[in-house]
Amino acid sequence: MQKRGEIRALTGVRGLAAMLVVLHHFSPTDKISLWNTFTNHTYLGVDIFFVLSGFVMAYVHHDLNGRFNQPGVFRGFLALRAGRIYPLYIIVTLACWPLAAANLLPFETALPAQRVVTNVLLIQGWGLDISIDNPGWSLSTEILAYLLFPLLLAAQRPFPAAAPSLPGRLAPCSRRTSSWLRSRTRR
Repeated sequence: MQKRGEIRALTGVRGLAAMLVVLHHFSPTDKISLWNTFTNHTYLGVDIFFVLSGFVMAYVHHDLNGRFNQPGVFRGFLALRAGRIYPLYIIVTLACWPLAAANLLPFETALPAQRVVTNVLLIQGWGLDISIDNPGWSLSTEILAYLLFPLLLAAQRPFPAAAPSLPGRLAPCSRRTSSWLRSRTRR
């Protein structure tokens, strides 16, 4: 089965969500103003981005459902996904390393061995440590989502084509209730 194409409208919304997050990182939070009231909540762009990304992944890779146990399918999926984020991530992390060592970053910058290892392996966002480059936690979380994706895709249950609507589901209940009420009032 062929992969489905890009959904341009969602790509635009994902881009907007990413820009909201960038805006959040570069906005001062020490002043009270209408602008800061807005920018203090732009972190929600991460949630929007993750939800839409999950939908897009399920939409594009629906044909892999049930095939992840075949040789090379899961490895190929991970290689493609990690290949999109890891190269730039490791470059930025390695560039931040001397800044962290020189204590020039605006957050905790100690570099114990565990922090270095978890950051290089991109697993720090799994509750193991903090990121050497602050936004790296989100990429670490994304890698975890890639690892869990086959399980989540397998757990998805498609809705039947003729799934009854809520009123359709409630109709038998209301018929029973009205029959019961009529039987009670005839006494």
